Amino acid sequence: MPDTPAPGPQAPTPDPAAPTPEPAAPMPEVVTLDLDDDGFLTHPDHGGPVHGRALPGVLDSALHIPRTTTDIVVFAHGWRTPPDQALSGTRRLAADSERLLARNHPGKLYPALPEHHGAYWIAVRWKSEAGYRKARARAHSAATQGHAADVLTALLGYFDRHRTKPAGAEVWQNAAGQYLHCVGHSFGGRFLCQAVQEAGPDRAAKHVWYGPVRRDPRYPHTVDSLLVFQMAARPDVFAPGGTFAPLLADAPISGPVTLTHSGRDRATGLAHLLAERRRGIGTVGVRRGEDVHRVDLHAPEVPYTEQDLKHALVNVDASKLFRGDFWSATGGHSDIWHPHSAHLLLSLMDHAREAVRG
Repeated sequence: MPDTPAPGPQAPTPDPAAPTPEPAAPMPEVVTLDLDDDGFLTHPDHGGPVHGRALPGVLDSALHIPRTTTDIVVFAHGWRTPPDQALSGTRRLAADSERLLARNHPGKLYPALPEHHGAYWIAVRWKSEAGYRKARARAHSAATQGHAADVLTALLGYFDRHRTKPAGAEVWQNAAGQYLHCVGHSFGGRFLCQAVQEAGPDRAAKHVWYGPVRRDPRYPHTVDSLLVFQMAARPDVFAPGGTFAPLLADAPISGPVTLTHSGRDRATGLAHLLAERRRGIGTVGVRRGEDVHRVDLHAPEVPYTEQDLKHALVNVDASKLFRGDFWSATGGHSDIWHPHSAHLLLSLMDHAREAVRG
């Protein structure tokens, strides 16, 4: 009589109390655009700088945005970020966003986002590996003298050339009703603010603007939101006479400028204090009198209300979450990679549509 085979490994009995795993979400595509030391776009084939009239053609070759795309996100990294980390950080924020959408949509958190939401991510990588003062100067000069603003202008023009006007819309968004969101971290936020601002009045013939908060008929297409995590800049840069005051008055942006801060951010605390004699926005928030709305960073399951985001400037206090390691020299400055950050971005995407409808 043959031996009875030994029983094989048994599948574990499902635990009815165990949480249901989150649904899988497809990884969004992330395309990189690299800038050189002076802020010129580098050619993807030979690495040389791309100038002036050559920009649109290079962008046409580099960007292939599907017509099914609903939102385009341009991300600019912060200080001392190697290119591979800049790309991985963008991918992480993209993945967190997709996971939240898969878990919460359709639902009450982002009611205005379309059911078949599709984001296209662009990582703008600039030369950030330098000392504090040099990085600050490079972020400024790359946007003003080095034609980074021309890169952004060309991006906006690219979207406009490939746009079809949404049926029934009184304003023009980007291609097929796509929305454009700029997201930056640290000096990357400073870089984007400068670039958007420089892309304004002198380039109005190419450019964009409409807005629930502000409206300017010279700009038929626009940046729909600008979100900066832990910005490396003085808290008064948006005040009248400040470096970025024109961003709120005469630039191709329609939605709010939203900025996070944390009292545990040592990079924009001590380092910024030594370099600019004041702690930076990333530590104390932006200061502009009564024009600044203040709100705490929300957990992913807590919705932002229209009143939270319907302002030109929004201060988001992330002190309870952006804390970093106790022994870290920069503290909570780079501790931004949480679902809460993706939730804030998705809420701004949602708000852009609610504002247009309203």
